Amino acid sequence: MKISLAPSGVIRKLGTEKAFRVLKEAGFDACDYPITLYADSRYAKEGIGESLFDLPEKEYIRVFDEVAAMARKAGMEIAQTHAPYPSNTRDEDVIIITPRNLRLSRLSIRMTSRLECPYVVIHPAFCHNINLDLNPEARARCKAENMAYYSALIPDLRTYGVRCCLENMYGRDSETRELCPTACSHAAEMCEWIDELNAIAGEELFCACLDIGHCLITGDDPAAEIRTLGHRLQRVHLHDARPGWDGHTIPYLGEVDWVSVAAALRDIGYAGPLNFEADSWPRPFPTELQEAAVQMSGAAAKHFRSLVCGRGE
Repeated sequence: MKISLAPSGVIRKLGTEKAFRVLKEAGFDACDYPITLYADSRYAKEGIGESLFDLPEKEYIRVFDEVAAMARKAGMEIAQTHAPYPSNTRDEDVIIITPRNLRLSRLSIRMTSRLECPYVVIHPAFCHNINLDLNPEARARCKAENMAYYSALIPDLRTYGVRCCLENMYGRDSETRELCPTACSHAAEMCEWIDELNAIAGEELFCACLDIGHCLITGDDPAAEIRTLGHRLQRVHLHDARPGWDGHTIPYLGEVDWVSVAAALRDIGYAGPLNFEADSWPRPFPTELQEAAVQMSGAAAKHFRSLVCGRGE
């Protein structure tokens, strides 16, 4: 079973080519490549700042082809990518999906294909400040908006041979200011959306990428969520966290029960990469300690793989 890392912070400090080499030396077989590097959250949300995708088409194609070549040279598989987010402009309790949002998602699918990668994670659109568990009407509106949004991506997914992973998200309640459930926060809802979208597509173009840390934030048991998703779970975001803290750090620094998560993955026959979205771990370390930090990430990933494969405790 392959182990994978989300290397956005490492890439920012070491550059793409060296980051791939460092990941490989730490024992990682694959990575979750961050298309977010080329259109940050402020740009995705408000169009503020610069994006690679504002350049002529030949320029951003050249960049992604170079990344693909670097990955091949390092022997690094790009097993999944992450599209820019948020997927919509947040305007109080109204979801606004702009042409810019849709374009970024469509280009992410296309560039994922250029990276010879079969899966892209695209966040659902949602209102950040509404607890959808407490507002069924807002939940229904959110689902309808997302059905239209994801359905618009079907031609691109089909053309470029890429599958779209929906991710479980969380928001912040406008009244309590506490982190709370929102779009696709729970596995049962993810199953519903994925099954309906695949029915619309007439083929399996949509699947799940379960974020283990987000489960703790929304009050869900990660192991139970894994079992509910079953075959729909094709990719994962593994990282440690605790209720109220979206940690994105390596295992054993938060409150995730890694033994139970490993057992659940084993029970459903999960065969995808064990991808660690633990980019908060190496980020604080200076450039000269990035390699050591990635080595520690690799050690934790290998240990977790031994749990999934039924070896170790």
